[in-house]
Amino acid sequence: DIVIGSRKRRESPLRKFVSLGFNLLARMILGINFKDTQCGFKAFKRDVLKEILPKTTTNGYSLDAEILYLAKNKYKIKEAEVKWLDKYSKINLISDSLKMFIELLKIRWKHWMKRKN
Repeated sequence: DIVIGSRKRRESPLRKFVSLGFNLLARMILGINFKDTQCGFKAFKRDVLKEILPKTTTNGYSLDAEILYLAKNKYKIKEAEVKWLDKYSKINLISDSLKMFIELLKIRWKHWMKRKN
């Protein structure tokens, strides 16, 4: 139903640490267990995407993680290794990492509240 890319790349030790940290937080907070939730390569069956997108609550960096969170118990999700070149990445490792952490908490809270009501 969904295929996500898992980047095979070289990166600085700091960027690798931040990436691993985000994936660990996404696993702990959202219960999604993927190597690389933030890779831009994703493919969906049309009906799957039409169902999931209206349920999303963020449009920030954590949108990919939220989509996987919404899909994880209903759809088959496969990871495929892809070669990826982040030549022009514009992410600020410190401030954007904090924003992404807060977004993960908000995603979990919003969907928990929806289920509760």
